[in-house]
Amino acid sequence: MSYRHQNSRNIPYGTTGSALLLQPSSYDVLGVSPTATDADIKQAYRLLVLQWHPDRTIHNPNLAEHNLKLINEAYSKIKTRSARDHYNQILQLQQKAMALSSLSSLAMPRTNMWGRFWQWLTMLESSKK
Repeated sequence: MSYRHQNSRNIPYGTTGSALLLQPSSYDVLGVSPTATDADIKQAYRLLVLQWHPDRTIHNPNLAEHNLKLINEAYSKIKTRSARDHYNQILQLQQKAMALSSLSSLAMPRTNMWGRFWQWLTMLESSKK
């Protein structure tokens, strides 16, 4: 098992993170691919738990506790095949939602504060006459 990328805290991350939630995906936290086997996921989980256990990370126990929570949460989402299938569906829905929201923001013109001000001013001028 090899990690693709790692951030400054040594928690693996890659390209499958959910942009909607602005956090790495469970696959990225554990450093495994979406096609990983149950054994690979379990091995990655155990190695990260050993690495980030608060009793072993004396220099920063708060960071270790935070990372351990991320690791446990990620593992609980993808530890079984059925859990992974459910999680993958959620990721796909989030990606579709992001694509739709980016398209709708391009299609809808942004409201212009100055444009509304000039409309108000024009209406005010015409009501004085």
